[in-house]
Amino acid sequence: MRKYKIGKTFHPVFEDEEEIPENIRIIENWREGELGDWIKADDGNVIQALRVNKVMNQGKYPIKYIGTCTGTYLCRDSDKMDTEKRENIYTFSARASNNTAKRIKTRNYLTANEAAFSKFIANGFSPQEAYKKAFGTENNQYAKMKSAVLVKQERVVSAVKEEVDEVLKGLGVDLNYLIKGVKLEAENADRSNDRLKAFSMLWDAAEVIPKQKVTQLTGAVFQGFSDNMLESAKRKPELTGEVANAPTKE
Repeated sequence: MRKYKIGKTFHPVFEDEEEIPENIRIIENWREGELGDWIKADDGNVIQALRVNKVMNQGKYPIKYIGTCTGTYLCRDSDKMDTEKRENIYTFSARASNNTAKRIKTRNYLTANEAAFSKFIANGFSPQEAYKKAFGTENNQYAKMKSAVLVKQERVVSAVKEEVDEVLKGLGVDLNYLIKGVKLEAENADRSNDRLKAFSMLWDAAEVIPKQKVTQLTGAVFQGFSDNMLESAKRKPELTGEVANAPTKE
């Protein structure tokens, strides 16, 4: 939960559904909100409507607008509401402040929506679709833009990896399995390129070695593991552990 001060009052922005008091009724379509209502923005967060009025559109007809503690938004189908703090919360065209973008990138904990987003990614959804499902928006362009930022955040990358690790563990895929598989394919190579590519995907998923090394292993120059390399691997206890204990990308 975030809070922003207007005058002498702090107004919350709920990023996690578990934080929302039970007595609050959420308006799913924020454009239908009225003064004092708690509305769900297009980024999935819940915020209160503090100002509701109408403005003339080029002097022709009135358009409803809603103001919150983070900005002011026209209630048109083409307009989207997020809860990023504007430099000027009373104008329609104000841009989100740099502090908001910095907050998203520096936050070290997952919100409930981000956790759901990570789970959907791990289960094979594209970032755009995962964002739509996790944050409850149907706007494809908005979801594409926001998901592109989220997938680069370390907390989200770590959460996705944890989810993938559980899937791999359930399938019996660990570091020892991968090494044996690559060795067998390399030693029985008639047309093993496709099979090696499949294993490279498992390497990437497990993140056991840097990606550029995976490319080397699956390229034409790969000659298999030498006996010395395999013997050395057997002597290292960390190579027989679970994927979660293996070194990760830097």
